[in-house]
Amino acid sequence: MPFWVAQAVFLALTFAALAAATALFARDAPRRWRFALSMALCPAAAITVCLGQNAFLTAALLIGGFGLAERRPLLGGALLGLLTVKPQLCIMVPVALVALRQWRMLGAAAASALLLMSASVALFGLEPWRAWIDLMSGGSALYRKW
Repeated sequence: MPFWVAQAVFLALTFAALAAATALFARDAPRRWRFALSMALCPAAAITVCLGQNAFLTAALLIGGFGLAERRPLLGGALLGLLTVKPQLCIMVPVALVALRQWRMLGAAAASALLLMSASVALFGLEPWRAWIDLMSGGSALYRKW
């Protein structure tokens, strides 16, 4: 499919996921609609759409993961483990789960993160990981040039 179609589908699906995640906190249909409308009208939503960012996906995983803490901690933890696609959240989430004493969620998050890491190594090999570690440690020529 053309890029613009793929981008539109990605944004629509991830916004729907975000609306579904916020529905965990809404007690009734009118409140769910207000949440969805307020997210759609938020300035960050326009930035996400215009720049093709993944903020809807990231927010859906965060809100959905923590929103499922009481009812479905393993599923919530698995969603939070998917946030390893954003390395800065990879550090924040375990700290929050330890502070909340959500050990089952922490285990599920670690398991899903390890599953994602294993899948990436199986698909792409170790070289992207080596390059990322070099970039993050500041030792790469690209980083120094930047």
